[in-house]
Amino acid sequence: MRSLLVLCMCLWAVSASAATQEILPGLVVVGWDRLTLARQEQLAGIMRAAPPTLAPWLRVITVDNAPIPEPWASEICAPNGEFLSHRPCGFNILANPVGSENPFPPDAPESLQVSTFAAVVVHEYGHQIAHGTAIEQPWVDRLLREAGREPMRYLRSMIPAGYFLENPQEFIASMWGEWGTCSRCALRLGLARWQAGIPEPLDQVILLIALSGFRHGFLNDNGAGTVVAYAMMSGVPIPEFWRAMPWHCGGPSNISGPDFRLALVIDDTCHVTAITATEGL
Repeated sequence: MRSLLVLCMCLWAVSASAATQEILPGLVVVGWDRLTLARQEQLAGIMRAAPPTLAPWLRVITVDNAPIPEPWASEICAPNGEFLSHRPCGFNILANPVGSENPFPPDAPESLQVSTFAAVVVHEYGHQIAHGTAIEQPWVDRLLREAGREPMRYLRSMIPAGYFLENPQEFIASMWGEWGTCSRCALRLGLARWQAGIPEPLDQVILLIALSGFRHGFLNDNGAGTVVAYAMMSGVPIPEFWRAMPWHCGGPSNISGPDFRLALVIDDTCHVTAITATEGL
């Protein structure tokens, strides 16, 4: 009986070990074995494309609310070993969501199809980024007030009127669903709305550029900052590094990528007041 008990305990340990996978230093996936190989590769690719500085507190991703084994349960998330999907330490995803979706509204100059699995991962990661916006929170609150209840004043406009005012926690995560799959698509959508006399979405793009920039001393001598943008390739977001110069709101600025440049004027409160040049957009 004792040998059988030891055998069972060993089998449990092997199973727990097999179900937990570290995909980045300090970031584990619990329920790894519940994902197909293709989704394992997709999840790992999405997270490896995300700079750790965007959400340095992220420690664990659970699949289908898989229970977190020790030592991660007590050392990473909550002292009592409980996992809550809204905690900054991690988030939960579904192993087998079906279908695909277009993260962009019908009037967007570009659109793309993203698997529901990838869309959920990117959206949940957007919630993690939102946890770190304490410095920008007055900026976020102002953007919400300015956009109000009108869906077309939001980048993610496929929503009921007033949705983001009533659910402000979804504001950044929903925009990240666009930025984190096709940043240039999000920028072009903001520009199209600007040209149609709807300035708020482009102001929201400026917030996304700030949130996705290396803001912790990663400036060159000319005051330019690195921006981590994304392009979707084979179902996985691939980093596409942009530059913003100068790296602050207030005055003329240039935002440039591998084959485009946008020159604009931004006031001290980070509103776009003029577009002076567009190349490759």
